[in-house]
Amino acid sequence: MKAEELLELGYAYYYGDRFKPVDEEKGKELIIQAAREGSLCAVADCYVYGWDGKTVDYKVARQLYKMEADSNMRAATNLGDIYANGQGAEKSFKEAEKWYKKAIELGRDTVSLYNLALLYHGGADGVEKDTKKYISLVKEAALQGHSGANVELGEYEYGQNNLNDSIA
Repeated sequence: MKAEELLELGYAYYYGDRFKPVDEEKGKELIIQAAREGSLCAVADCYVYGWDGKTVDYKVARQLYKMEADSNMRAATNLGDIYANGQGAEKSFKEAEKWYKKAIELGRDTVSLYNLALLYHGGADGVEKDTKKYISLVKEAALQGHSGANVELGEYEYGQNNLNDSIA
């Protein structure tokens, strides 16, 4: 299996994405294997989590993600997370929005769909609140198997009791 395939499968298990059951240990092992096979994105993940003998270093992770973010949806997603959480870079929801959109453009990444939806749900730091975009993105992520998006969608529908009306 190629490094990027290992990375994708690792993410699917680690996060319970693409209808895979959450298995963080299995996901971690696959991501570490992807790093050892040459995936810069996976190496960056090791710096984020302190895996495979790496010391947690968000600045190094940001630099590695940035090297691949224009062509790798996972790197773009993770770079968005770096900015959204202010880890290794100044917190910026506007910059996070930019990288989540790039990840979606590169491959309809469910994590980016979901994270971008949450930015639109709350609105902050130059990102305008947009309920229609929020619902549309959450639905797309849920339909693609993002477990958090499924929960979010259910909570929204239960709380609003008019989900279909709000996306018409």
